[in-house]
Amino acid sequence: MLDCKAIVSAVFILCFSITGLSATEYNSEFVDYNTKPEVTLASRTESATANHAAVGNVYEMVTAARDATVAVTTESGFGTGFYITDKGIVVTNYHVIHGAKTVRIWAYGPDELNFYPGVIMGIDPVADLAIIQAIFPEHKKPVSFLTIENDLDKIKVMDDVWAIGHPNGLDWTITEGTVSHRERAGRITMYVKILQHSALIAEGSSGGPLINNDGKVVGVNTYVLGSQKQFAYATRGDEVYESILQMLSFGKVYRPAMAARIAPLNPFSRERLLEENPSAAVAETFGLVVMPGTEEDGNEYAFSQGLEEFDVIVAVNGLPVNNMDDLSNIIPEFRPDDIITLMVLRQGGFKNIKFKLSSFDFDYLDYYNKQQEKRQQSVPAPPDGPE
Repeated sequence: MLDCKAIVSAVFILCFSITGLSATEYNSEFVDYNTKPEVTLASRTESATANHAAVGNVYEMVTAARDATVAVTTESGFGTGFYITDKGIVVTNYHVIHGAKTVRIWAYGPDELNFYPGVIMGIDPVADLAIIQAIFPEHKKPVSFLTIENDLDKIKVMDDVWAIGHPNGLDWTITEGTVSHRERAGRITMYVKILQHSALIAEGSSGGPLINNDGKVVGVNTYVLGSQKQFAYATRGDEVYESILQMLSFGKVYRPAMAARIAPLNPFSRERLLEENPSAAVAETFGLVVMPGTEEDGNEYAFSQGLEEFDVIVAVNGLPVNNMDDLSNIIPEFRPDDIITLMVLRQGGFKNIKFKLSSFDFDYLDYYNKQQEKRQQSVPAPPDGPE
């Protein structure tokens, strides 16, 4: 075990003071969403690719991935991360570095006794992701890194997966499991998709890689649920990949939203809705119904775009919408300010509405401040670094 306190007291390491990146207001004048960012997430330096030659041998593949996994510590907590380029860019969970003034990166290896300063490059609080540039000497480069699997067709239920991280401070722990579900909705928005899996993770695993048989990252471990905390969740690989592209280009992620109070419509929900609103004309169909309420209740933008209460959305750009899952698979394909066509049922007739998408509005500082307070009340103070 590393005695981090002794190391820190004996060795002077330059640390960069970091202030959290504040979200800028969306401004379509300076953001061109159609421009593909000029970034590369996988280096061609084969000697630095953690999983390049190890595929086919589980031991070599998993241990190679461990070499690309790091510990991320701040003054208020710790978690896991992993390199995505041979230059030392690290992916982790946003909640690991929320409010951090100092970020430290600890690499795996018997010769890696020191930490390296980290500079926050981008944040995506909605998907609970962040990227950090580790600052280390040139002779440490290139570093081993992992490739992110951004092809959803290659992420399947019952695939074998391995989680690497620091659960409960047990540094560089490797656990095995399978993908249990690949379409869970995120805790903050249904537009971010989450993998459910059975590999053991816990406090300290946050931000760590979930890798498949090909040695690629299919998810970033984020949280656990269940009375025994037995259900593990990871932000899905394709979501992570797209998020990183925007963070590298803009420092944050711009997400579209309808900014409307809508709810699933089916025979059961329709019956309840009519009990509460006897005079409402609600179509007897499947779809998404615009809920009643004042503009102050959250429908101001939707009403300004032509929607009315009790409209039932049945299609978006010609694609059928029967429930929230259908909508959550369609909207992320667009960008804020894109114009989409909504087909709605209103007063017994069909109507097409040109609808300009808004941007996702989320008070992430308040949300994560409350989450951080809960964790600090229930978790002992973190160590100075991995033991």
